[in-house]
Amino acid sequence: QFVRFDQFVTRQRFLLYCLCRASMKKAYSQLYELNRELIMGYRIRSNNHMELLDCLKIVNQAVQKAAKLRVGKPKAQVVAACRAAIKSSDVDSLLRAIKTGAA
Repeated sequence: QFVRFDQFVTRQRFLLYCLCRASMKKAYSQLYELNRELIMGYRIRSNNHMELLDCLKIVNQAVQKAAKLRVGKPKAQVVAACRAAIKSSDVDSLLRAIKTGAA
């Protein structure tokens, strides 16, 4: 989309030199619409990112609570099992690691 944006800007400059007001008005409206689309896409990505961060905080807190219930080697095993489950995107293994401490 940045290529389209550059094309519009280049076209704007050319039309400005030609003093074609009708064409410039049309080009500016197209540029405005493209800008709106880019901003909308950014907002969607930003909202998704913030939602992901919130979910990761919740998962991290659950892992920390599960680890605090244990001491020593079992504590480290819970954390390692949870990390492995998160890395492999295996929800069942993550829940099992939090509940029982086993991988």
